[in-house]
Amino acid sequence: MQKHLTITIHGKQYSIATDENDHDIYTAVQLVESLLKGNLEKMPPNSDHKAVLAVALRLATDLVKNQHVLKTYEQKVGQLVDFMEDI
Repeated sequence: MQKHLTITIHGKQYSIATDENDHDIYTAVQLVESLLKGNLEKMPPNSDHKAVLAVALRLATDLVKNQHVLKTYEQKVGQLVDFMEDI
């Protein structure tokens, strides 16, 4: 069931509707805040949109990498299951 949460990112409040666990959302907000702050420190003033894009690309890249790792582990588990069935 969707619930509404108010989150704050870079000093701006957003109301979101989500089915996700509150703790996971707030942990994600902290991660975005941390990455955004790090990017904003490296950019000239009024570069908020570029910093947000950099954060989005960083998170998407991490997601893709983790998907590759997960697929590798799933393949290894499949191989182990096949091996155990042959015993």
